[in-house]
Amino acid sequence: MAGLLSLAQIVSVMDRYLLSVVLESVKRDLTLTDTQLGLLQGPSFVLLFTLASLPFGRLADFVNRRMIIGFGLIFWSVATASCALAGTFTELMLARLAVGLGEAALMPAAMSLIVAYFSSDKLNRGMAVYSMGSSLGRAAGFVGGGAVFAYFAASGGLRLFSLGLFTAWHAVFLVAGGVGILAALVFLLSVREPPRPSGVISGWDFRGGFRHFWDHRRAYLAVFVPFGMVNAMTQQLAAWTVSFYQRQHGLTAAAAAALIGTTGLLCGPAGHLSGGWLTDRLGLRGVRGAQPVVLSAILLTAPFFVVVFARAPSVSLAAVSFGMAYFLMSAAGPVGYGGSQAPTPNEHRGIISAIFLMFFMVLGAGLGPLAAGVVGDHVFQGKAKLGSAIISTTLVFALIGLPFALSGRGAFDRAVINKRWR
Repeated sequence: MAGLLSLAQIVSVMDRYLLSVVLESVKRDLTLTDTQLGLLQGPSFVLLFTLASLPFGRLADFVNRRMIIGFGLIFWSVATASCALAGTFTELMLARLAVGLGEAALMPAAMSLIVAYFSSDKLNRGMAVYSMGSSLGRAAGFVGGGAVFAYFAASGGLRLFSLGLFTAWHAVFLVAGGVGILAALVFLLSVREPPRPSGVISGWDFRGGFRHFWDHRRAYLAVFVPFGMVNAMTQQLAAWTVSFYQRQHGLTAAAAAALIGTTGLLCGPAGHLSGGWLTDRLGLRGVRGAQPVVLSAILLTAPFFVVVFARAPSVSLAAVSFGMAYFLMSAAGPVGYGGSQAPTPNEHRGIISAIFLMFFMVLGAGLGPLAAGVVGDHVFQGKAKLGSAIISTTLVFALIGLPFALSGRGAFDRAVINKRWR
């Protein structure tokens, strides 16, 4: 089950990051600024994603979760393919909005399914397998997307029946949409919906979930905000690293994408598995508030490697530093996912997952890519402005997240204990 959910996550993240692979071509063909590119990668995706997460979260508490994910996967895959029809900034933004709307269906239902299948002492490892799809999806987006882009760039584009000739970057989105529809069929044919515990209440009443969140807000914010800030760092690197390698080190888009995807493939899954294993081990050893502790450590150490990456004089040092930063940020995945569920009773898992999703998507995907684009356009000048923007925003993200993790650790531990005694 965790592997099949990871497959859906792979497709989701792959579709999200394909734009980063072809960013410079999109910028040239559509005559866009870095701020507009940041809007396309962040807010345009996040807006409907965030608005739809609450209704999808409530649905996950009483509707068939397999069907929610399967049909959501089909919807966002079609929306990804529709990016190939975009000829203006507005058209591409509308397509990205539709991708975000579809992808909002995945996480609340996926986390509810994992909790249904895994015992509490193995929950973080189940979350690690699922969240590993993030790294594998980025690798698929960068390596696969880069390879597809290079192929169609060399062959002069893609001619598809009566639809005409698609340029290389348009063809990338068409191919990805087809892959997603195939993955949806595999998922729907393979997954079994588990029975729900007694006491599940259907309907659209959000009050119970929001009340539970508000009553334990310090506990949840000790995970939600720090993880959101780690996600902002991750999303920022994913959005701008291809362009950074092109501008700073002179790599082609395909070469940069292959390097990023390979580095992520080596370091990302190891980080996800390590984060899940470490959190479970700390819990078994009696460490109180293990999730905020691990998130604090990541926020303290990851920025160092981001600084080295952005200032590295060579591609090899930049790649090694990127890999170390990516390993640490990936370790936060199962910590955040598991931490959102640890204090949460069964009847509120969908709503709490949706609130968690809103936090880390608004703070991460919404803020991360946009912040670097705006700071690069308006604060720094010269060839190194993108690297300087990445450094400054990363340090700000860390400074925002740390106080929440450190001050909320005790409240988080008490909320977990209270949930166990319900």
